[in-house]
Amino acid sequence: MHHLAKVAWGLHLTGGSNPPLSVAAHAARPVPPGARVRFALVLALLPFAACGSPRWSVVAEPPGTQLVVDGVARRGGSIDEAIPYYGVVDLAAVPQAGATTADGVTPLAASRATLRIDEPVTPWIFPFDFVAEVLRSPFVDDPTPSARLVAPPRTDVAAPGAPPPGIEAFLVRARAAAAQR
Repeated sequence: MHHLAKVAWGLHLTGGSNPPLSVAAHAARPVPPGARVRFALVLALLPFAACGSPRWSVVAEPPGTQLVVDGVARRGGSIDEAIPYYGVVDLAAVPQAGATTADGVTPLAASRATLRIDEPVTPWIFPFDFVAEVLRSPFVDDPTPSARLVAPPRTDVAAPGAPPPGIEAFLVRARAAAAQR
């Protein structure tokens, strides 16, 4: 059997018992002069051939508004980063305590939104998913998933100096109670 392996790999004069390693030692050929330059060029261009990861962005307004992503408060009011996972993201913009609209009177309320981040190509075709993405990329323009959350004015708070809602009915009940005493 050992002799058959040597004959199959063309190793008649080697005594090694591992034909693939012996073949590598004996199969060395002279390198053509331009091959090293091509190899160096391929290695130099390889980092530029890597795919950029997909990104997502979220902006919360007005400035100073806290951004909450999936129940976790984030530092700052904006996100522009690589997509950590695919699916539905729950977003909330929470204004600072005492924040008001531009008129300086009406307080701001929190706002909520969801952002759907779709998978680029189905993972069930691995290892061909890279080839599928490369072939479809010239024809499909995948927009960056993004959202803009604006903290709206609160509608449940009366403006300063305005009578509270329902004050007339309250005053009628108070006068009736005072008349019964």
